[in-house]
Amino acid sequence: MHGEDYICLGFLFGDKSKVAYLSDVSRIPATTDYVISKSGAGQLDLLILDSLYKTGSNKFHLCLPQTLETVKMLCPKQALLIGMNHEFDHHQDNELLMEWSRRVMHMGMCLVHRLLPEESKILSVKTALLIRIKWDPTKGFEDRSSSN
Repeated sequence: MHGEDYICLGFLFGDKSKVAYLSDVSRIPATTDYVISKSGAGQLDLLILDSLYKTGSNKFHLCLPQTLETVKMLCPKQALLIGMNHEFDHHQDNELLMEWSRRVMHMGMCLVHRLLPEESKILSVKTALLIRIKWDPTKGFEDRSSSN
């Protein structure tokens, strides 16, 4: 949902490796939640979700506190935060996300915490907190974060 009464589209890709793209949302309806959750379609390999502001909330977009709760609820293996405003600091916030990830690792997921290089594009996203990944249709995602 985008606000209280506007239904927006999300996308679920893949059979072997599952990717969910939920941008420009303020909440996820229960039916959608179940379809993309670990108990529904199976654990997501990658969740792409917006996170407009670092603090507070917004009527039309998820902000970091709600985004992190959504990530915990859906329990993906990796999450990509997109759609942030200028108040996010690359190094500081990546450190905070890495610490947050360590605290929730027991849930079987990790939050992605590297910045997507400016020259790279994924779904036309320019600003994103992301681990560098390589997609292989037969193997799924390969973590390349150590090869920066």
